[in-house]
Amino acid sequence: MSRDDLHFRLRIPEDLKSRVEAAAKASRRSITAEIVAALEERFPRQTQLDQVETALLLLKSAMFADKPDRDRTMKALDDLEEDLTELKSHILRGLKQD
Repeated sequence: MSRDDLHFRLRIPEDLKSRVEAAAKASRRSITAEIVAALEERFPRQTQLDQVETALLLLKSAMFADKPDRDRTMKALDDLEEDLTELKSHILRGLKQD
């Protein structure tokens, strides 16, 4: 954690604080690091999926039309892109429901 990171007060129930402390001790982290790890897991950065999608688009545009297995490769890339789009939608729906 950096000294430049945002600081704020947080009110939580005592039993939750105890669980966070126990988890931090078990993972050999500070309480702050434990809370940040839990929040990062719960609210993943959407840019990771976006970067994968961008890489797929760049790969598609870089392919040569005269390659013999181009159609099969393009089909596989299209299927992967579709799967990633569905995964992204699923993640976003899950985040909105909570």
